[in-house]
Amino acid sequence: MLLAWIGQTDLDCAAGPRQGTGPIASVVAARTFDGLVLLSNYAAERNRLFTDWLAKSGAPPVHLRPETLNDPTDYGAIHGAAVRALEFARDTFGAGAVERTLTEVDGNKTRAAELVGLPSYQTFTNWMNRYEVKVPVGNRRR
Repeated sequence: MLLAWIGQTDLDCAAGPRQGTGPIASVVAARTFDGLVLLSNYAAERNRLFTDWLAKSGAPPVHLRPETLNDPTDYGAIHGAAVRALEFARDTFGAGAVERTLTEVDGNKTRAAELVGLPSYQTFTNWMNRYEVKVPVGNRRR
């Protein structure tokens, strides 16, 4: 499972003004995922174009999580969206999916927090404790 926030570069690559695949499609091409949980604060039509483009490239199922941000630096709203996405992933894929994500980053909770848009290692750790998500054995780094 990949949790990521759709960015302008992703949209530009999908629509054609920018060459390349963009950050999300690059990761999807390089690794195997059971599903994608993508957050976006862009218009529904732009999201649809991007997710259709991803599907044509053979991406796994996309679970789009539209979010509203009044300001792209509204860290409180970003934090709330990231927590909701993690809860959705846990409820949809089970706690094991989050544990597999931690395996992908070698148990590095700081990196996992960055990937899902949480502000800190501690915030991610608090979320893990709240929902009893365990770091897989052998992957117990910060």
